[in-house]
Amino acid sequence: MASDWIHACPGGTVAAATTEYFPLVGDHPGDTVEANIQILVRDTYTGKNLWTYVSANGNDGITTIRTRKDGANGAQSVSYSAAETGSKEDTVNTDAMATGELWNYSVNPAGATGT
Repeated sequence: MASDWIHACPGGTVAAATTEYFPLVGDHPGDTVEANIQILVRDTYTGKNLWTYVSANGNDGITTIRTRKDGANGAQSVSYSAAETGSKEDTVNTDAMATGELWNYSVNPAGATGT
């Protein structure tokens, strides 16, 4: 069974040198506490083709968006250089998702200034 998970964060900002966490689905502004965001997987899935769209980027460093499994980095990620915008997709890596695991994704602008 194929399914798409969509998360939207219109108007969301993440400050430089801060990691924020977002759910895999829904519309949520993010949180610096990962436990507040994780969703419980209730079946077996293969996560693939992490697709992102960044409409504005004032960060002066590399921003990495990645999947997270049980509080650790997942296999999929995309990175944006300073001020880079647009869409990106990880077409190489996949995440095996199993019943009982906690999943989310993180956004980490590693620069010194900007959002």
